[in-house]
Amino acid sequence: MTNWLETPVIDQRNPRWQSAKLGRSDSTIGAYGCLVSCFSMLAHTDPLDMNARMISLGGYQTGSCPACAATFDVQKFAPRAPAIVDVTMSYPYAPFPAAQCSRLMAHLKGGNPAVLEVDINPNNRTHDMHFVLAVSAFGNEVANSNIVIHDPWFSDETTLCPRYGSTLARAIVRAIYYGGPSS
Repeated sequence: MTNWLETPVIDQRNPRWQSAKLGRSDSTIGAYGCLVSCFSMLAHTDPLDMNARMISLGGYQTGSCPACAATFDVQKFAPRAPAIVDVTMSYPYAPFPAAQCSRLMAHLKGGNPAVLEVDINPNNRTHDMHFVLAVSAFGNEVANSNIVIHDPWFSDETTLCPRYGSTLARAIVRAIYYGGPSS
């Protein structure tokens, strides 16, 4: 079992890959590569390698969003990455449901990672999509709990709250669960 706290944080704005184009778009890893960076952390590779794998294996959408991932299934690009278990609905303008917060806490406490969609600017009225890798959780009651994240934008390990919201319900927009079949 992987200890996700030991997974190095990947900086999406690292000079080695920040200027690389995401997929076949004009968007760069440095500006919009948070999800590719999270995938890279799950697969223990770097964003240049993950981006190349995604390009060659159809991992990007076509049409209006060529920098958007076509799937959250990292195993399609890195077979040794953890399996995708589930993806919740997206709640960009409503609190993340309490039952989902409890489920996420149990998942993380069970040693499984999750990629979380958050709002990188939680204090403005629009939703500015960002992804972070959730590596562990602590606390007993959802209201008093928190999640340890690896944040590719800030290149650090920190807690989800208060950076992205005052509570888990306010910070989380969507959760993508990874782990084994028993997760």
